[in-house]
Amino acid sequence: MDFGKSLKENGFSDALKFSNQQREQDIAAIMAFYPAGEVKRVERSELWLDKCGIDYSAHLADGEKETYDAKWRRKGAKKYWKSGRPEVAIELCSDVERHKLGWVYTAECDYFLFCFEDVADRFRIVAQLLKLAVRRFLRKWEKEFGVQKQKSYEGGRIWFSTCIFVPVDELKACCQAVAFGRKIGDDDNDYQ
Repeated sequence: MDFGKSLKENGFSDALKFSNQQREQDIAAIMAFYPAGEVKRVERSELWLDKCGIDYSAHLADGEKETYDAKWRRKGAKKYWKSGRPEVAIELCSDVERHKLGWVYTAECDYFLFCFEDVADRFRIVAQLLKLAVRRFLRKWEKEFGVQKQKSYEGGRIWFSTCIFVPVDELKACCQAVAFGRKIGDDDNDYQ
């Protein structure tokens, strides 16, 4: 199936079209997370998988497959970063009126790939680990960073989603805390 053609036929938003245009960069970023020769190929998912939160599949040399949901922040987003550090927009609710959960709860991928046009860094976070971090730290993040309402529109329909913008270093620290059962700020030397 041609993903670009599907986007046009189904009238997807500019954000999805933009994401599709980042295909080569996404594939290069995914490949860079693995040792040379470990990945045979990375493929863009078909539309039905994309709707499940799976944008790419990395086919490994041992026959296994790992899936990714790519999340991009467009150029200029850094002017909104409160601390000047990259922030990840974690979608909590995809449609407020219809009470639809955001991608952080519904994506069926193995990893989230976070990319930014403003900085060259790419971040990969294990999906289940991010979901657990959201469960554990959401109240803290709401107090510290606030929940933002985002307006979206397509084909005459307008809806609102909610997300929380979490700095990448905070997100990494919280995921580490969940993974290793520690408090934020604990000394990393405890486990060496």
